[in-house]
Amino acid sequence: MATARGGAFNELVALLRRNEEGEKHAADVETDMRRLLLMARDAPQREQLVQVQGVRRVTLISKAATKTTTQRYCAGYASCQSRVVRVCLLTPLAG
Repeated sequence: MATARGGAFNELVALLRRNEEGEKHAADVETDMRRLLLMARDAPQREQLVQVQGVRRVTLISKAATKTTTQRYCAGYASCQSRVVRVCLLTPLAG
């Protein structure tokens, strides 16, 4: 059991590091996030993982964007998702 948990943790760390090393195509990030979802045990945690990662990625895209329109779209998305994430983080997890 400890080996399985260690393997899952190592895979999680590898996925996160791969996303930290450089910007990737959105489909690649989505694939990584789907893998993280499979590793999560319950629905609230899965939703939080996706929302937090989504806000982070959009923030990075916004910082790299040169067009005002792209920056505005990113700001709108990040604002909307940040409210959802804030509610999730303030809601105690059942456990």
